[in-house]
Amino acid sequence: MKNNKKICIFITMIIMLISGIIGFNSLNPSKPNYTDDSKVNVTKQKEHINNIAKKPHSIFDDEAKKEVRDYLISELKELGLEPKIYGYEEIYEKRSDSNVDIENIYAEIKGKSDSYIMLATHYDSSHAKKERYAEKDGSLGAADAGYALSTILETLRVIKESDVQLENGIKILLTDGEEYGLLGAKEAVKESEILEGVNYVVNIEARGTKGPAIMFETSPNNTPVIDLYEHSEKPFSYSITPEIYRLLPNATDFTVFLENNLTGINISVLDGLENYHTPSDNPENLSDKSMQHYGDQVLPIVKEFVSNEKYSNQDAFKGKDDSIFFSLGNQFIKYSKTINIGFLIILLAGILFIAKKFKVKSIKKIAKYTGINLGFTSFAMAIGYGISRLLAVVNEI
Repeated sequence: MKNNKKICIFITMIIMLISGIIGFNSLNPSKPNYTDDSKVNVTKQKEHINNIAKKPHSIFDDEAKKEVRDYLISELKELGLEPKIYGYEEIYEKRSDSNVDIENIYAEIKGKSDSYIMLATHYDSSHAKKERYAEKDGSLGAADAGYALSTILETLRVIKESDVQLENGIKILLTDGEEYGLLGAKEAVKESEILEGVNYVVNIEARGTKGPAIMFETSPNNTPVIDLYEHSEKPFSYSITPEIYRLLPNATDFTVFLENNLTGINISVLDGLENYHTPSDNPENLSDKSMQHYGDQVLPIVKEFVSNEKYSNQDAFKGKDDSIFFSLGNQFIKYSKTINIGFLIILLAGILFIAKKFKVKSIKKIAKYTGINLGFTSFAMAIGYGISRLLAVVNEI
């Protein structure tokens, strides 16, 4: 009996060690690429971010926001695109009880078909929270959304400089006023030119300044959506994450896209939350590894989409159910809910076998304690949900 206990302890320790190693590798983002221009180049990303994050550029910082907008338009033109500005005057903003002017940036690269992947983010930064935190200045927007803007520009550069045959096209939407009520996205979805032919959306965000870039939200019935995401060089996501996010009181431009029946994914870093929406969201607090991880996910997705004829079909991403998926070290595991039911049946059979093997006398006791554990877990989730809502309201995030 003692030997059996020692063996059990030893096996448990081995499992914990392996789990720890796998977990560390999963949370360790990509090695930065500083020289190879055939991939997303962190050196170039940092140049973009340094130009974007010179000063706060919220919807209340008109001149600074114009400088960022002009820079982005200039860079898109350098890539051979013809960006347009969609301007909207006197848009009502509820929180400040005032009207603001919004200017979205839009561009596209045509393919052979009328099917498009849309790369989306916002270019305004978070305003200063003078009432709550006595901040003199708002966020510099280095991560939110400098990470996204630099990733999109670098992805477009690589595509334009490569010999990829464009079976399908790319649309680029850089919204204004996201930080104050998703204003730009709400106006953008009213424009037929912007949404026409959009088959897949990659929305890029940052809810922090470092860590792995996590794919944390998908459109419903996501099996075909995940099939494309799986082409990422280093995909990082868990199927439970979108389910949890749907319960939280958060919103991004992707929320508006989902409300308009678009399909796709939402990607963000989540570490370094203390810098989120503060003046500490600056270039000095960014992570080169995080920067690279964005590119390692977005570029392969775009390459696969634009080069594969099957995505010319406007029904290519209309799924019937959600997939079960998770990252395990450098591997991405995905299977259907049907297979998951099979796994659960096998697990239940295994529990019953062990119970019989070790002569557990009462199955009712197993059911009882399982029910108690589930009850405590549900209670903890409810408390966590309540706290998250409270913190979101208090901190205006």
